[in-house]
Amino acid sequence: MPRVLGEYSLFFDLKREDIYGEYLKALDRARGGRGSFVEFPYDWRIDIRENAARFDRFLRTDPRLLERTIIIVAHSMGGVISWYWQSKYFDRAIAGSPAVRKILFVGAPLKGSCEMVRMLVAGYKDVPNAGWFTNSVYGKLFKDLRPAAFTFPSVFQLLPRVPADPSDTVDSCLDVPAEHSEDRIAADYFDVQFWQSPFGRFTLEAGGAPWNTLTGGNQKRFFDRLRPVLDAGRAFRAEINLDLLKIPSILFYSDQHQTVTKGRSKKLGSGFEIEFPFNAEGDGRVAQRSAFNDSFQGDLHPRKWRLDLAHGELPKDSRFVDYLVKDLARTIRAEVALAFAKLLLDESAIFDAYFKAGGREIAGTTITADLDPTYRTEVGSVVDSVNAMVTTRMRAVPNYNQVRAAQQAVSELNAPANRALIPKLEVALQEIPPETKPFALGRLGFAHFYGGDYRAAVPQLRAAYQATRSLPSDQRATAEVKQFIASVTGLLGAALARSGSCEQAVPLLEEGRQLGNQIAKTELASTCVERSTGKTMSLTQ
Repeated sequence: MPRVLGEYSLFFDLKREDIYGEYLKALDRARGGRGSFVEFPYDWRIDIRENAARFDRFLRTDPRLLERTIIIVAHSMGGVISWYWQSKYFDRAIAGSPAVRKILFVGAPLKGSCEMVRMLVAGYKDVPNAGWFTNSVYGKLFKDLRPAAFTFPSVFQLLPRVPADPSDTVDSCLDVPAEHSEDRIAADYFDVQFWQSPFGRFTLEAGGAPWNTLTGGNQKRFFDRLRPVLDAGRAFRAEINLDLLKIPSILFYSDQHQTVTKGRSKKLGSGFEIEFPFNAEGDGRVAQRSAFNDSFQGDLHPRKWRLDLAHGELPKDSRFVDYLVKDLARTIRAEVALAFAKLLLDESAIFDAYFKAGGREIAGTTITADLDPTYRTEVGSVVDSVNAMVTTRMRAVPNYNQVRAAQQAVSELNAPANRALIPKLEVALQEIPPETKPFALGRLGFAHFYGGDYRAAVPQLRAAYQATRSLPSDQRATAEVKQFIASVTGLLGAALARSGSCEQAVPLLEEGRQLGNQIAKTELASTCVERSTGKTMSLTQ
């Protein structure tokens, strides 16, 4: 292992909350007291491959993670470590593999960063609008501590691949003048001879010759120590498989900031002129195409999510925080439901208690959403087994067919058919589990309404209207339940209006109209007669 600089402090007043504070708060909100947040601290100076190996051991042996479903959140270099880890070490088919469900890559320089080349070659320069943290930390590393950067394997592993053909200057991060011609060639910054060339020595000396700090002025010793660091960079870029993704993932990136993607140089007198313009879309440090791996050719395609802030501030970007609060909360609920399904399947006494308390089929699509195919099959098998047990037990319940009928939509507008359905629905109401009663009450109210008995429809629809208010927020958010709530609200307003209760009807009809119910819209344009007073009231007033 190449020797690295010892421990040092970047800032005496830099707190953990200054970097990831908003992100950590979002995690707490998303978890809602469930699950746990586990940090993997790593030495960002050493070989990324070694960090990936340590990460693998951590996932397999840390007691806080054993037999737990895991979601990895990886920012910047952490994303590169995570990609290398999953492509090299992860195999769900092997017993004992960590149960990683998803990886969130946040501003990860998967294809490398030309900005790192610029800071090594030309020294530090603030990125416009990059934010205090980004400019402060990078400034400290590549200005005050620039010599140390030449001892960190990870720094060179974050550099992009060098084109195999030196004349290929299209895909290179840096073009330099050829030594014995007027041609321009792609700089091979993984070759020690590049740094020993006139151009390389010029850049090293211009930023303060690192051998003066690291090897007491001994240039040979400096280049001898630099060689294995460069070799580690080249080897890593050859080994990382950017087309192999084994775990469902989201690539968070920003395209709102000018970012370096190309450097050019030319001879100028006895030295060189080097230019690295900020001219591409990215987060100020990582180009967009690198953060979302634009040449990916694998089978499991990652999702891509655009953010607004600069590289160092991405974890507190409002879009990322919003994702954590909403989607991660849904993920946790799904995992809790899955664990419960397995418990029902394995423990007959618990299943009996569940069924007697009114528990019924599990919504499998909710649990399996956003899982990779292998895991989806495993989860689906568990859910199907539980639901098969529920169906078997339900068939022994009296009036089973009536119960099932109550759980199906009643949309017939034929009055006799709806009146004939009312007795069946009333019987079914005595048998169905509590969580389905709002829907059965609503459908009984629908039957009375479409059967022409508006006064009889009111109490059923009112009870359904009130019951839907207590449904879980995630259930209320589904398209089917939204439509049901709109129908209950609109028909309750219409039933009240047609029964003469105008003052009660108007706000419900207006609410139903806003929810998209057509009957409410039609009723609002009609005239309501308040039977108790004989007064005529326009519902549009």
